[in-house]
Amino acid sequence: ATPNDTSRVRLLGQAGQAARNSGQSAQAERYYEQSVRLAEHLGDRTGQARTLVYWGLIKQSTARLDTALILFEKAKKLFEQQRSTETTYYRLYNDIGYTYQLQGNYQTGLRYFMKGLKLAEGQRDPFLTSLLNTGLGMYFMRQQQPRRALPYLQQA
Repeated sequence: ATPNDTSRVRLLGQAGQAARNSGQSAQAERYYEQSVRLAEHLGDRTGQARTLVYWGLIKQSTARLDTALILFEKAKKLFEQQRSTETTYYRLYNDIGYTYQLQGNYQTGLRYFMKGLKLAEGQRDPFLTSLLNTGLGMYFMRQQQPRRALPYLQQA
């Protein structure tokens, strides 16, 4: 794989994000699919995982929650194989937790939020910890439990 090949993986992912942000979900998915295929061909597991997360977010936003979870779990596995410390990996726990919450599977969602926070705290990175505390606080806010949300939001 040349630097141009791996740059193309990233550029296809960025084109997907641009299409998604402009409301062109179908076009975004085509870019993401191309990016994932190229990354897989090149053995770029991090690029593949990152793109799978963004593709999963489209599925989540269009209520295709089972498909979103499949993409998120594939991304998580790839990140774990790489022992990733990327922000996208930690934020993925919020994305998975939120998807389970949208499905009404609150306990599984909470487990993902809590695991993400624990992993972030282990990195001793204030930004990651803040990000995951915010996700957990918002989980409780969506559950109409502001008292449980407050400590997490205060730590964020």
